[in-house]
Amino acid sequence: MEEFEESKNNEENNNEENNNEENNNEENNNEENEKGKEITTIDLNKEDTENKLSDILCRQTTLTKDEAINLLRKHNYSLKLSLFEYNKIDNNNSVKSINQERYKLIRQSLDGKFNNFKN
Repeated sequence: MEEFEESKNNEENNNEENNNEENNNEENNNEENEKGKEITTIDLNKEDTENKLSDILCRQTTLTKDEAINLLRKHNYSLKLSLFEYNKIDNNNSVKSINQERYKLIRQSLDGKFNNFKN
């Protein structure tokens, strides 16, 4: 009978220790999440943003750096809208599915390239 009581007490102590460990792990995870949030904040100034986006736009197109910056400013630093204007793609039409949009963009791009080659 005493052995049974001792084993029961041991189980209760083990359960309490496990609960304490879980609570400590949760607290540590919360602290790590808060630290992670602090680390992920990025402070970019306007010049850095312009430089990075204009470099991307220059690699995607034949624009000079100044032309790329002006195009980005015109579209409020939206790379997608800037590329659409450069490639003369109309973005106002509503599209029903992703595949329709994909093939529409390919078709418009190839039509534009063909017309440039033709002239």
